[in-house]
Amino acid sequence: MDTTFWFPFCCARVVLKRHLYGLAHGVPLEKLNWHYSGSVYDLKIEKKEAWVARIVADRLLLSSTRVYSGQGSELRCFLDKRWFRICQHISTKPGQTEGLPELKVEPAPQYFTACRSSLKSCTQCMTDYAVEIAWNDKERTWSVTATSYVQVGTRLDEDWYAIRERAGSSRPPEYTPGFVRHLWSRADAVVLEPEGVWGVTEPPYSVRLWELRSKRSRS
Repeated sequence: MDTTFWFPFCCARVVLKRHLYGLAHGVPLEKLNWHYSGSVYDLKIEKKEAWVARIVADRLLLSSTRVYSGQGSELRCFLDKRWFRICQHISTKPGQTEGLPELKVEPAPQYFTACRSSLKSCTQCMTDYAVEIAWNDKERTWSVTATSYVQVGTRLDEDWYAIRERAGSSRPPEYTPGFVRHLWSRADAVVLEPEGVWGVTEPPYSVRLWELRSKRSRS
């Protein structure tokens, strides 16, 4: 698995303590910001990765952007062997149930299908994400860009547990697709409305249960 950024809970705690209780109780939010740019090992794959943190309504949010670029055959081989996670429940690993259909294998010499960024949401944790695949005709290379928005909870609540554990609690029904990115955008000049689709065809169990109860109450 390809991973560069590691985020333990203690980092979230000391940042939130400073935000809630004052400068003497933690470290600045900017300490969670991180950037990387370079080649991947001895492969002809260029990687750019950036993580940015925000606190909105006393909630810690993280946004990551990862860009991989290279020739089709090499980039396909890299992504299949050195896969990466969007969250604990969604990754680029071939054959995973909650994978990324945007990265479906195409035969040579294409290897990929270009697609525009479209927002999706994990059904298990507070993560929204988008994947874009583009062809650079001048360089004759492909690029894969994955952007995610994560709401980080506390160590004792379901948000953090769902982020850290494979079998995390289902996403609450009020967190509709695109809601985490909506929270993130509240710190911007333009606030984005919650929109998007679930990362899998079936909505989370909590949403299905809420819909069932609503139907029963109306009958």
